[in-house]
Amino acid sequence: MSDTQLDLASPGRTVRENIDLALLAASCGWGGFWVAETTGADAVTTASAVAARLATGRVGTAIVPVQTRNPMLLAMSAASIGQIAPGGFTLGLGTSTPIIVEDWHATPWGDSPLTLTRECVDLTRRLLAGERVTTESGRWRFRRAQLLAPPESPPPIYLGRSMIACWSWPGR
Repeated sequence: MSDTQLDLASPGRTVRENIDLALLAASCGWGGFWVAETTGADAVTTASAVAARLATGRVGTAIVPVQTRNPMLLAMSAASIGQIAPGGFTLGLGTSTPIIVEDWHATPWGDSPLTLTRECVDLTRRLLAGERVTTESGRWRFRRAQLLAPPESPPPIYLGRSMIACWSWPGR
C-alpha cells in the first residue's frame, strides 16, 4: 500500500455541493478536502460543514486572505473546526489580490503583503498556543486577547501566495 495521500481542492461551489463532493471524494479514498473562497461560500463555514459530515480525512482552507479576518477570529475558527474535523484541520492563509481585498471587502490591502502575512501568522500561532496577546504596533492591536479553550495540538498553518505577492517573496 502506498503512503501517498491525495487531497481534493474545491473552489466555486456551494456549501451543499462541497459537502457532497467531499463525501464522494472520501468514499473514493481521497485523504482530505480543501475549501477556497472568493465571492461564494466562505471557507470557514464550508470547512465547518464539510468537517462535520466526514468520517475520516482532514479539512483545510485554501486560502483565507489575511486582510479579511483578524488573527483572533482566525485562531477561533481554526480551533473550532479542529474540534470536529476527523483527520485534523489545516489553516491555509494568503494575501489574495487587491481587487478582492480592497474593492470587494472594503479593506486596505496593506503596504507589504509579506510583512502583513508574517504578522498574522505570528499572532494566530500565539493565540492558538493559548498565549494572552497584547500588541502595540502592526495592523492588529490587541489588548489581553486570548482563546478560552486553545487546541491541545494547534493546527498547521500553510501559506499560499497570489501572483502579485509572489514577486516580493523569492528566497523567503
